Amino acid sequence: DSLKVVSVGEPTLILSVDEPGPTGIRADHLTAHFGDRARITHSLPHFCEVASPDAGKLNALEIVLDGLGATPEEVVAFGDGVGDAEMLGWAGLGIAVGDAHPIARERADTLIAGPDADGVAQAVEELLNRNLLSG
Repeated sequence: DSLKVVSVGEPTLILSVDEPGPTGIRADHLTAHFGDRARITHSLPHFCEVASPDAGKLNALEIVLDGLGATPEEVVAFGDGVGDAEMLGWAGLGIAVGDAHPIARERADTLIAGPDADGVAQAVEELLNRNLLSG
């Protein structure tokens, strides 16, 4: 049922790509204009994203957990962008990756090395070794 939203042929995301610059300012301006009628965030120095207020990684995780009968405390989430911050703060263990945006770092429980240093792989291995992940 939840996938019907994306199957109607209407846009699910508007992505603005511009010269690297103050995308946070653009996102703030759009948020002030649209309020809670849109989910607005930015990623990378030049992407501003506008989506349905029902979109987002956290909402997707909540749908999956509901189907599994699981709780947020059972979730390990990895992220590095502003759009990941809400999810990182909500998860039982939020892990900011590498050069994460300051907002993502603030919401995460811990920070690990980035992709160039296999940070996620090392973190997953550590969680498995400590029996904190199950299949």
